[in-house]
Amino acid sequence: MANCNTGGKCHISCSGGCGCVFIHSGEDGVQGECICECYDTDNSTGKISIGDVVKYIPLRRYKPKFKTTAQTTMNICASNFPAAALAQILDRILPDKILVPAKQTNVRIGLRSRNSTVSEIVKSSGFILKR
Repeated sequence: MANCNTGGKCHISCSGGCGCVFIHSGEDGVQGECICECYDTDNSTGKISIGDVVKYIPLRRYKPKFKTTAQTTMNICASNFPAAALAQILDRILPDKILVPAKQTNVRIGLRSRNSTVSEIVKSSGFILKR
C-alpha cells in the first residue's frame, strides 16, 4: 500500500504506486490545486525493470485555473510511481516543457518535497525543462 500526502486535503492511498502534487497559486485569495493519481501494476512485485512496458498510465485532462511557470511552487509526494506518470502530471502544469530521457521512463520514483519550484522538481526527478 502506497500513501502520498502533500498536506491538507491533498492525499491518496493506492495498492500500487501513487503521486500527489499540490500547486500553490501564488495569488492572494486564490486557492491552490491538487492532483493525485494511483498507478497499479500487473506485476506482483511492483517493480518495473528495463524492457517492461508501462501498461497503463491514466490520462486525465487538467489545466490549472491560474498561470503557472517554472518558478511556481508546489508540494509533491510520489511513492513507487513511474517516472513517465510523474512527467505527465508535470506536463499538465507546464505543457510541452518537460522532457524525459528514454532510459528513465520506466523507473519508479520516490519523492517528497515541500515548497519547491517546478524547475527544482523537474531536475530532482532527472527530467529536463525545455526553455
